[in-house]
Amino acid sequence: MSAVDIAALGAFLASAETHLSSLVRPVRTLEASISCLAAERVFASDEVSSTAVVDGLGRVGLLSRGHFLALLSGRLGYGRALLSRTPVGELVDWTALVLQADAPVTSAAHQAVSRPIEHRYDDVLVRGDHDLGVVTTARLVESMAILLATRSVRDQLTGLASRDLLFHRLHELCAAVSGTEDRVAVVYLDLDDFKSVNDTLGHAVGDRLLTSVARRLESAALPTDLVGRLGGDEFAVVMALPAFPGGHAEQVARDIGGRFRAAVVDDLILDPGHACRASVGVAVAGPGEADPESLLREADMAMYAAKRSGSGVTVTTDVTATLAPRAPLLRTALDQGWLRVHAQAIHEVATGKLASIEVLARVQHPDLGLVGPGEFLYDAPDDALCALDEAMLRAATRQLLDHERTWARQVTPYLNVNLSVPSLVLEDLDTRVFAILEESGFPTHRLRLEVPEVADLAAVQKATPRLQSLRDAGVAVTLDDMGSGSSSLRHISRLAVDGMKIDRSFVSGIVDNERDLAVVRMLIDLGAGLGLTVTAEGVETAEQLEVLRDLHCPYVQGFFLAHPEPLAEVLAARQPGDASVPD
Repeated sequence: MSAVDIAALGAFLASAETHLSSLVRPVRTLEASISCLAAERVFASDEVSSTAVVDGLGRVGLLSRGHFLALLSGRLGYGRALLSRTPVGELVDWTALVLQADAPVTSAAHQAVSRPIEHRYDDVLVRGDHDLGVVTTARLVESMAILLATRSVRDQLTGLASRDLLFHRLHELCAAVSGTEDRVAVVYLDLDDFKSVNDTLGHAVGDRLLTSVARRLESAALPTDLVGRLGGDEFAVVMALPAFPGGHAEQVARDIGGRFRAAVVDDLILDPGHACRASVGVAVAGPGEADPESLLREADMAMYAAKRSGSGVTVTTDVTATLAPRAPLLRTALDQGWLRVHAQAIHEVATGKLASIEVLARVQHPDLGLVGPGEFLYDAPDDALCALDEAMLRAATRQLLDHERTWARQVTPYLNVNLSVPSLVLEDLDTRVFAILEESGFPTHRLRLEVPEVADLAAVQKATPRLQSLRDAGVAVTLDDMGSGSSSLRHISRLAVDGMKIDRSFVSGIVDNERDLAVVRMLIDLGAGLGLTVTAEGVETAEQLEVLRDLHCPYVQGFFLAHPEPLAEVLAARQPGDASVPD
């Protein structure tokens, strides 16, 4: 498929729901009574991968070109002579997948890839109102990959930029104004008492409110601004501001904040007892170097100040002093010993038993407090990321084994440790991992290395020999955040893995979103068909857990089951008994 085709397909698939009708091409239809010789002439004249076959009983079947020509050739070359007069209907698969043209792409892709291997073909038949069409399985999978990629940059409910895309744009703007008199502003907006809207009027009304706020923010923004949803009822706008005379910064920022707040709250009445209210914080980086993480944090703090004071809008300007050039936070944390090892439990759904512990990096900053990975990984250099991976593996294996020796009891069968992309492409990745395991005495068969979905195909191909060396020694390899980008489905076919983790962005919607449910069902079935260990991430409610039980998802992870805690506390909580999945 050309770049233009992919771009057009991606634009179409970004819509709220996508149906097969947009992907279908016409298909030649044959009568079941014609001879195989006549059918062969059709394949010779038309460069098609398959044809539809119909009979007098109203059945529709699929005649796959490759399968059909292989039968005609036969093992000893006599197939054509033996079958030339045979009605083609005797060779057709009458159980081939036939879908309605209005079927969602998500559902179609799930059905296509989860069929038994003997009934899985390159094409899927599509029944329209008056005719038949065909769509290739490859195009369905590619369409699904683009849908997944779209989800990684767009909030599904509102269509605004996702947190990741917003943060990426903020980094771009900060880099662009570095060394100039221009400035970067972040507007951080939070709806007041949004929880009461959900509790009293229902989640459907809450979703409509969020969507309405999104449209109003977009209408107040300039074409060069980027409006995004950070999560829940929190929104942000990032923008570049041209240089303006000194002393005007605060008034300009206050005008911007007031404009966005007014756009949200003016005339937006849910019912007589519920008017929309919002608190806004604005942070503006002064001339010079602007640090994205600190700027976003300043805007967040200003928003909370506005909420506490009831002023509506609070502004922080000329914060250049706090945004001065500095070494990447991760590098400083490693040098200063600020790294902390946290962990989150992974449970087996069927038994409720603790199956594994995933270790998670945190930084204990002397001024900022406990800092999450979103604030120290983004600008980290490759060597710091590699050092982080090794430090986490070394600390986690050592702490886990020390705890187990103390209590003479194994805590969990497995330990999950993340790999960054720079670590993934190291020429001696396997040697480094083996050295750390030998140093700590941790068994190879208890380690699961999580490969990031964001790794591109070149990185995956480069890493394959080292990952295979680790797998040969008993280390399991898991594809992390399945569905968070467009590479996931391609990685599954090119990278020998033992498991995959379904991204939390899909798990969060499985209760009330048919598309998310279809994607999660497809990934679980795909994993089962490939013999992979499947874990659903981000389980936050009992309803989500129940749906995953019904889908036969083997493993789950999320706040409903366990929050990330310091590894020492997670291990201590295993004594004397194990936590389990709630009923």
